[in-house]
Amino acid sequence: MEKADAALMAIPTPGEGERDAWVRIGMAYKAAGGDFDTWDAWSRRGDGYERRAARDTWNSMKADGGITEATLYHTAARHGWKDQERGTGRGAAPAQSSRRGGAPADIRREIDEAAFDEKETGEARAYLRQRGFTDATIDRFNIGYCHAFTLAGTREPRVIIPYPGEDYYTARRISPAGDEDGRKYLYPPKARAGGKRAFNAPALTGGAETVFVTEGQLDAMAAEQEGGAAIGSNEPPQMLAALAAAGDAMTARRFVIIPDADGNGAGDAKAAKMAKALREAGQAAFIRRLPEGVHDCADSIENHPGQLRAWIAETPRFLAEEREREQDAKRREFDALTGAGRLADFWREIRENPRKATPTGFPRLDRLLDGGLWEGLYIIGAISSLGKTTFALQMIDQMAKAGRRCLVFSLEMSAAELMAKSISRLTDSCATWDANKKTARGILAGDRYTHYSEAEKALIESASERYKSFARNVCIVEGWRDMGTAHIRQTAERCADAYGESPVVLVDYLQILNPADPRATDKQNADRAVKELRLLARDLRTPVIAVSSFNRENYGASASMVAFKESGAIEYSADVLMAMQLRGVGARGFDAEKAKTAIPREVELVILKNRSAQTGGRLLFHYDARFNVFREQEGDAPANSAGYSI
Repeated sequence: MEKADAALMAIPTPGEGERDAWVRIGMAYKAAGGDFDTWDAWSRRGDGYERRAARDTWNSMKADGGITEATLYHTAARHGWKDQERGTGRGAAPAQSSRRGGAPADIRREIDEAAFDEKETGEARAYLRQRGFTDATIDRFNIGYCHAFTLAGTREPRVIIPYPGEDYYTARRISPAGDEDGRKYLYPPKARAGGKRAFNAPALTGGAETVFVTEGQLDAMAAEQEGGAAIGSNEPPQMLAALAAAGDAMTARRFVIIPDADGNGAGDAKAAKMAKALREAGQAAFIRRLPEGVHDCADSIENHPGQLRAWIAETPRFLAEEREREQDAKRREFDALTGAGRLADFWREIRENPRKATPTGFPRLDRLLDGGLWEGLYIIGAISSLGKTTFALQMIDQMAKAGRRCLVFSLEMSAAELMAKSISRLTDSCATWDANKKTARGILAGDRYTHYSEAEKALIESASERYKSFARNVCIVEGWRDMGTAHIRQTAERCADAYGESPVVLVDYLQILNPADPRATDKQNADRAVKELRLLARDLRTPVIAVSSFNRENYGASASMVAFKESGAIEYSADVLMAMQLRGVGARGFDAEKAKTAIPREVELVILKNRSAQTGGRLLFHYDARFNVFREQEGDAPANSAGYSI
């Protein structure tokens, strides 16, 4: 305390109009552990003294506010004060200085021992004054000097710039010629210092919400001198390390990156790289260039006095404009998603790629579905052995015959079994005599062919030729244990790319798809599969048909949405939900087994849900299971939910 008091009293009290110098010395004295009464007594010697103002100012000063006690001793030494602890000279910084503007003891001691005599200090100060820096800034950042700085084999005059609050510094060349390898800056050995760092990291935690990012140390000092909070770093890893070190104490909320105006564009490239790194780290980062003809912040204070201060003062307006531009960009993004924003694309799509229904080959069903199958997810459900696979396959064959590309994923039956079903159906339509028609097993059992008559063989050959005429449009993919919706999507997309058109997709059947998550419940996996198939239909703009089983509890009841296994996603995601049931099911005395053995079986198709057309319609089919054929029944159909006949 005696040393600090003696140094304070050796300094002439600044007069009226010199408030900055008065505050700076007060901060330095407070940093040295001084008390208000002594500072107040010293302040009374100046003009314009007011005790209340002095008390308020003292209370507002922070001991770690950025100016260290070294400023007190340096200023006092210039007015003749001598440090009795060290003899003549500028005075050593105290051993425990780690506040902003100072450096830990070992680096400060290293700098002090390098050369802090009056003559050399004057040279550093003269150099920086010539560059436009004030004494307050020079003292605040505790700048030192060495007339023959030695590092990596070099010896030349350098200004020593400590990094505030860190065991680190840089030695900046001030001689015109430069050192042997031409480096402008020299740093402590990496083995001791841990690599390069960002300069003035305390700016991140000093209370400022807007922090400027400059390329160099002098630029950051210049920005700080002119009223901004600044950190010097042109390498993102240094900057990100400083952010991590600041942690929750960081007060900076936005960063304004100031690129050097290099003729080769290097400054802009570095700024863009820094902005990208900061934004990826979740920070608000903006790039703002200095006025035309100014290279950097240090150049501005040296050659354009007052310009940088005005430029910094305009930063809030700049940020407000940037935020408004960002808001405009965000609004434009969502404006494009509005109905009005989409309208031009809407009509262009209708003109260039109109949506069309694909007729199923069942005329009465097509009427119910407003022309056939549209883009969307169609689910066909039924009890076991009612012919749902056969019905879906017959639709596929009829669409393929009309020229539509189809892709069948058979997870249970082999391709040969499906082909046999199709050829068997064709023997039914081609045969002159019923006795010559062939079942699917009769097609597959090759050893029976030796016992077939020539008429039977000719019928099979004719059915096979008919099948061949449209089967080129039917791609059959046999399923295996791990086939899931991801494989179905990939295959469907490849098929669409190969043929230049999206195929109608049939998945047989839904409940045996490989689960996306083996740890999830059956319901969760079924829900996900249904949603993925719905997205596939939307993305490829094609009908996707999925066959589904009924819950066993509903085998004797009339079809409804609850009959579908894991019905939640099926009910909500399907565009059209069709149920097949034996005619008369649910009535008193109905015998399901007897109805299933009838030739043909009477099967009703019920539209339980239709997102874009009528719901509740019923169609009657005769199903001949022997020859895998469904026939729509002519005549009056039951009234639908709208009250008119189909």
